[in-house]
Amino acid sequence: MEMMKLSGILVTVTHLLALSLNHYIGILKPLHYNSIVTRRKVTAVTILLWLFPTAFVIFLFTAQADENYWSDVFNNATELEAENVTTFIDTFRFRMSYSAYFIISICMMAICYTHILIIVRRQQNIWKNLSRIGSTKWLGRNIKHCPSSKTNKEQKQLEGNIRAIYTTLLILGSCVIGWLPALLIFVLMCKEDCYIHGSELESLNQNYLIEVMSMRLLENMLIVLKMLANPIIYSIRMKEIQVRKLLVALLLHINLI
Repeated sequence: MEMMKLSGILVTVTHLLALSLNHYIGILKPLHYNSIVTRRKVTAVTILLWLFPTAFVIFLFTAQADENYWSDVFNNATELEAENVTTFIDTFRFRMSYSAYFIISICMMAICYTHILIIVRRQQNIWKNLSRIGSTKWLGRNIKHCPSSKTNKEQKQLEGNIRAIYTTLLILGSCVIGWLPALLIFVLMCKEDCYIHGSELESLNQNYLIEVMSMRLLENMLIVLKMLANPIIYSIRMKEIQVRKLLVALLLHINLI
């Protein structure tokens, strides 16, 4: 059960990392996107998005678990018995190895989206300056051979990518807010080798019981709110996109009249 819970978090983070790389390719190579992101590649990557994080967690369990842990698992040891025994999951080594996957993925996504926003901002400034001065040249390059319809198409494609990026960023933000406090507690507080461990952890739980319970309650509430946030974000963003499409269609109809 513990393996499934830990795998589920990494699967979600890996999917978000794949979305960020997909947006990065779409912004950086818009003309070659369809040739790079083919249906076959998407199918293969989708399978890997489930297999790789699951295999990573299985590797951590098999590499660090001892015989006593597996014997307790196969003998269906109760949760109360498991709490009284220090296992590899309660060590700083395992928790830091697991958390490193999450932290590295978040850092990679931050780098991708920072570069994406720089590219988008630069492109928007180019189009803004060109429309303002009405020039057919930019930085010495002749652009008069680019028809306005093509430029408008590229602008609409970029706007669509930006909306998708904002939606993913909202989901990423909900993951960071929902999971980061729990991850910090997971790494800093354990039975062995953590910043707060052993007798210090027992003393903290006994002397500051109300504070610890409140912290745990807040941690679980953030996780639940994160689970509720994703469908809300999707529904709001999809409604916003549909309203914008309707307004564009109405404006085009008015212009034709």
